Amino acid sequence: MNLEYTTVVNPRAKRLSFTVSPIDGLRVVMPKKLSDAYVQRILRRHRPWIEEQLNAIEYDQKRFARYQFQDGGTTLWNGEPRSIEIISGPRRVIMQGGVIQLSNRDSAISEIKRMYAQWVKRKARKQFTSILDEYSQLSGIAYQRLSIRGQSSRWGSCSNKGSISMNWKLLCAPTYVQGYVAIHELVHISELNHSKEFWKLVDTYSSSRKASQAWLQRNGDLIQFVSRQFS
Repeated sequence: MNLEYTTVVNPRAKRLSFTVSPIDGLRVVMPKKLSDAYVQRILRRHRPWIEEQLNAIEYDQKRFARYQFQDGGTTLWNGEPRSIEIISGPRRVIMQGGVIQLSNRDSAISEIKRMYAQWVKRKARKQFTSILDEYSQLSGIAYQRLSIRGQSSRWGSCSNKGSISMNWKLLCAPTYVQGYVAIHELVHISELNHSKEFWKLVDTYSSSRKASQAWLQRNGDLIQFVSRQFS
């Protein structure tokens, strides 16, 4: 039986390679378009390892399956699953208890997703600014500005000029995780490294470092999957 996979042609790639993840399943990266027969031949050569990895991600794929951005579907907000309700009406997003109600006169799901993504990014700026300001006042460490980004591999960053960026996708994570990322980047303004002194300062202002790191380790792929549903 042939293995199912998705392909990405990357001219900068030096050779064919493949990865297995809960989000993309088996993903093949190649320097140029190659025949399916050739790719399948390479994959069969590595089939035992690939099947082992596919079995390992099966649980996560089942866990992810509930998160579909559609009417009656589910998304994540501050670490909690929220039901999605889509109705016709004035353009707005309303959060009531465990339900996120999306109202738009344009019923196309692409427009609904665009509206929600814009709303989430505005909320991220407001929420993360509030968190950063609180930690800045608590620690006495001032920052210059906050940028909101949507990286696939970083939750935050800090420049040597005191500018901080945070990933809007962190709105899928619990607020204590958002707080940990905020203080982590804020402390980098005074300690541009990961020395013992850096971690000592982080732990001075956050009691959730280990719990936050563990949560992101377990759920980082889930955040990327959920946010991909509407962005």
